[in-house]
Amino acid sequence: MTTHDYGLSYKQKLAEFNQTNITINIVELASELADMDLRENWKDSIKIYEVDDDETRYTEEAQDVFNDLYDTYYSIIANAKV
Repeated sequence: MTTHDYGLSYKQKLAEFNQTNITINIVELASELADMDLRENWKDSIKIYEVDDDETRYTEEAQDVFNDLYDTYYSIIANAKV
């Protein structure tokens, strides 16, 4: 295979990939991004978790922040022209 042949093959594969539909679970992705953002960027300013009856959950304040982050990420993903 020559370099020229490789270049055409790569371009053809790239063109095919660009026409491929990729399915994204928006709810799952927005949730993961919101959780990551909350844990990384809010850990020093609010208490994030509470434990009650051996169950770990967000504090009320953290849940409110998560909800706002989730809405933001969901909107960004849903409006993206992917």
